[in-house]
Amino acid sequence: MLDRATKWYHRYGRWSLLLSWVPVVGDPLTVVAGILREPLWSFLVVVAVAKIARYLVVAAITLSWIRLPGCNGSLTFRGISISLLPDT
Repeated sequence: MLDRATKWYHRYGRWSLLLSWVPVVGDPLTVVAGILREPLWSFLVVVAVAKIARYLVVAAITLSWIRLPGCNGSLTFRGISISLLPDT
C-alpha cells in the first residue's frame, strides 16, 4: 500500500493529499508526504481543507437524517452561516 501511495504522490504531488480523508488511502498518503519532506505549511493547509470538507459532508448527511429540535440545518461560526440542508 505504501508503494502505491508513493507512486500516487509522485504523480499528483501535494494535491494528492486532498484524498487524506479517504479511510484506506489517506493514511499512507500522509506518511509518504512526511517521508518525501512535504513542507509543513502546505501539508497542514491541504489536509485541513480535505478534512473540513469531509466533516461538513458528514454533518450535512447526519442533519438530514435526524431532525433535532432547534436545529435549522446550518452551521454558524463568527457570524458566517453555512446552510447544510436544502430549504423545505
